[in-house]
Amino acid sequence: MKVLLSFLLVLLISACGHRHDYRSLYHPVGFQGGINFASARVNDTQLDKQQRYMFGQNMEFELNDYFAVRQETWFAQKGASVANGVNVLGSTVSGTQTFSPDYIEVDALLKLRFDYWGLKPYVLGGPYLAIKEKSRTSSGAPAADFAALDFGASIGAGFEIDLANSVAISIGGRYSLGLTNAIRATDRWTTQGIQILLGFEFNLRPDRRSMKAARRYVRHYQEFKDLDEYDLK
Repeated sequence: MKVLLSFLLVLLISACGHRHDYRSLYHPVGFQGGINFASARVNDTQLDKQQRYMFGQNMEFELNDYFAVRQETWFAQKGASVANGVNVLGSTVSGTQTFSPDYIEVDALLKLRFDYWGLKPYVLGGPYLAIKEKSRTSSGAPAADFAALDFGASIGAGFEIDLANSVAISIGGRYSLGLTNAIRATDRWTTQGIQILLGFEFNLRPDRRSMKAARRYVRHYQEFKDLDEYDLK
């Protein structure tokens, strides 16, 4: 996972170096939500999935024709389910028990996308920082003191479909993995999750024809400026 984050950082720096002025026209925003099949790993014990939910907003900043930086803010429900007889956090669970922490999560993702006549597949990945909002446990579960912060990474893929000139629907899947201990204890708890998401994107930019015209303008202006032999007097 550290290798993946380093690779994404290199791509981000590389893409920033090719940014042009017209990119500032591209700032799609959107809203999305979906199901989070949340689970966790405690020391060497893999806990069961618990169906939870998440919803939030996003904004993108285009770097070039293929790469964009995507900022997301979520209300994210995480957690895990523990089956009867499993020993977790120093106690053997009786019956099925659940741990249910809720977070405000901020993601910073690098997105690689393509455009096939209105169908736009993409892949993305990057780090997240989650701030605990509250946590609950079922009555028979061992006590768990969840930490205030959880840091991790997400990867995913999906596609967008244009519904109109400025509106698109997005469908995607993610996998998230916590990289720090999510509880205040000698035991190590790392969050995990598989998300299925549905969203709407609102493209706050000119239409495709205007974008192509802006690209031509920037390219020709740069070429013209570099020609010293041109005399406009």
